[in-house]
Formats: sequence, structure tokens, C-alpha cells
Amino acid sequence: MSGRFITFEGIDGSGKTTACSFAAAWLRKQGRSVEQTREPGGSPTAEELRSLLLKSQIEPRAELLLFVAARVENIVHTVAPALAAGCDVICDRYWDSTLAYQVGARGLDAGLVENLRSALDLPEPELTILMDLDPQHPRLSQPDLLDDDHLDNAGLAFQRRIREAFLDLSRRHAERYVVIDANAPLKQVSGCLEAALSERLS
Repeated sequence: MSGRFITFEGIDGSGKTTACSFAAAWLRKQGRSVEQTREPGGSPTAEELRSLLLKSQIEPRAELLLFVAARVENIVHTVAPALAAGCDVICDRYWDSTLAYQVGARGLDAGLVENLRSALDLPEPELTILMDLDPQHPRLSQPDLLDDDHLDNAGLAFQRRIREAFLDLSRRHAERYVVIDANAPLKQVSGCLEAALSERLS
């Protein structure tokens, strides 16, 4: 049995990382082997690139290429081997984050990103779960919930553009997207996430 590739998307502080862990635990209860990874990161070289990307102000085109380089490293060394071994892979961010951040928020040319995507021919997710959170949600006023990096601290208008870009992607790729209302109480969010996983992956 081949593995299934599942990605989680959302603005910073939306609960993606918690949702990834929840999904991994749920899949393991179903008897599946699971590999969790993240972007940028997921392999030794990609983690080094992550440190550079999240702590430095980088020209947007250079930033895009570094994110893509980290993605290729993660796919080659972590994601692809796990999928080939029959493991389900849960990835915290993937191509849609590039489209939301670099195109939707930073204004880079979508064609440039799509050309890179086509040329690299990396695996496409079977399921993408968007943790949709209002950037003005009270939870985001708690500094300890955000990482200390320039992307997380880019401001309300920036986060709004990212959210709208993700919602647009969810409409254009409805066949693989599930949108979870991350504004709801945690118990309700968990219930919706479990229902989505059961419907799409059982």
C-alpha cells in the first residue's frame, strides 16, 4: 500500500502544528505508519535553510528560491522515501504556502512559482487541510504563540493577504481541500478535523 501525502496550511498561529500532531495520532490509531515533517525543514540541509530564512531579511526572489531549495531537500530525503515505504506523510506547509506568502502577500509573479513547480515535478498532496483563522483572533495577541521570526511578525495586513490567498486556493482546488474553522473552540476544531480525516482518508 502506498503512502498518502497530506499537507496542512494556514496563517501563522492558526494551529497547524497542533493539527498535524492530531492527524498523525489519528492515523496511527487506524494502523497507519506516519512520517511528520515541516517546511521549511524536514531534513538536515532544509533545517539549516529554515534557520536562515526565518531569521534574515532576504530579497523576495532569493527568498522564494531558498524556500524551494528546502522543499526539494525535504521531498528527496524525507517525503519521497516515506511515501515509497507505505507511510502516510503529514507536512506542515507545502507549495500552497509559497503561493500564499510569496505570491499573495509579497506580490511575486504566480507564473514564476508555477513554472518552478512544473519543472521540479514534486509530489502533489492527496489532501490539504486549511486551518482558517481570522488574523484578528484574540489568540494571536499572545506573543508566545508565534515564532520569533520576521514572517510571523510581518503585521496584520500581511496576514490578511495570506489568509485571502489560502481561501482562494481552497476554492480553486476544492477537490483536495478541507477548510477547518480555526476560530472555533479547540474541542470543536478537533471534532471537525477528525470528521474530515475520517471522511477523506478512511
